[in-house]
Amino acid sequence: MSIVIFVLSLADTAKAQSAYLIGLGHLDPNSNVSHAFGVSADGSVVTGWSTRPNFQYEAFQWTREGGMIGMNHRTSEGAGVSGDGRVIVGQVTPPTEAFFWIPGSEYFRMGDLPGGSFNSKARAASETGAGVSSSTGAEATP
Repeated sequence: MSIVIFVLSLADTAKAQSAYLIGLGHLDPNSNVSHAFGVSADGSVVTGWSTRPNFQYEAFQWTREGGMIGMNHRTSEGAGVSGDGRVIVGQVTPPTEAFFWIPGSEYFRMGDLPGGSFNSKARAASETGAGVSSSTGAEATP
């Protein structure tokens, strides 16, 4: 399965008439499975996951200039990109834990709230990546 991104600007109808598809590729040249889940505000940065050998999967960053690069953590999924494209968020396992990643540097595990099972997932980031939307397995207390 190949993934593509549909580039479309609704701000200018002339640009909307020149929309196009771009194949994003795969981290493993012997695999054909990649999924995109997050796109920056201008469409220049995409994240998701792509399979690696032994059916493992890895979060990626895609740009037109650099193509697809992996986060270097097996069993990771990219879920969201900050509006400016500088921060990628998602989850790593084991255990299932939210992360944020600034491509070109290490990724950072975000931890979990106390109570309940350890299970956190980051899904979206603000324009600059300073704020992250996440879910957790912690139980709410009154």
